[in-house]
Amino acid sequence: MEAPAYFRSPALELLVYDLSMPSTPLVAPDPDAATAYPEVARLRAALDSQDWPAVAALFADISWDGYSLLTWEAGERQSAYGFLSAQASEESPGPLAVALFANQLIRTGWRVRTDAAASEVSAHQFAVFQEQLRRAEQLLEQVTEQDPGHVVGWEMRVVTALGLQLGVAEARRRYDVLAGHAPHHLPAQQGLLQQLAPKWGGTVELMHAFTRECVDAAPEGAPNGVLIAQAHLEHALSLDGPASDHYLRHPQVWQELRDAAARSVWH
Repeated sequence: MEAPAYFRSPALELLVYDLSMPSTPLVAPDPDAATAYPEVARLRAALDSQDWPAVAALFADISWDGYSLLTWEAGERQSAYGFLSAQASEESPGPLAVALFANQLIRTGWRVRTDAAASEVSAHQFAVFQEQLRRAEQLLEQVTEQDPGHVVGWEMRVVTALGLQLGVAEARRRYDVLAGHAPHHLPAQQGLLQQLAPKWGGTVELMHAFTRECVDAAPEGAPNGVLIAQAHLEHALSLDGPASDHYLRHPQVWQELRDAAARSVWH
């Protein structure tokens, strides 16, 4: 099972569709991954029935993109927290059980923090957020020690590096380890893009350089072109008022979106 082309963001498809077919009504993408991937629906059912063999079977012989998709979907299943905690607490749990519970902790922490600006997050929210991410980090250290090539374990460690404010250098180090095993893993690239964005301590120069590097290196027809759109949106968010709108209307930005589309969703 491959990850959807608009993995966690329909930004590129929406923008290039609008550019290429302005007279055609734009149809919003269906945000439910189960619509495209029946494995997601089966995972939800297995978690709801607390059927660990069924959960594990869905992760057998799966691509890292598919593994990532199902892991984050499992993290969205708040009702599975206790079940996954118990699996991770078993004697000698495998990397899958530990990784799935670590993702539950990450998602729990982020739900408490919310997507609000740092200045709008209370001290209590921030403390709970950090506690959940530190617990997840400890578990993910186990995963990547057990299996140094566990791509999704390293992907989540890029996310914990972001939330724990470990800095750009450490997040990039973790990504580089991951890229040695899966050089075009889009979810991890999207995670590092956030770290390189101005709102998390990066710069627009670092962010754009990284996304162009990833898109240029990815195979033609791969979904990684979405990174170009996401970087431009993050750049616009870093600007104030009219400057943000002016930036997104700049001809160079539109041309870069077309070029990214030609290399990915239009290929």
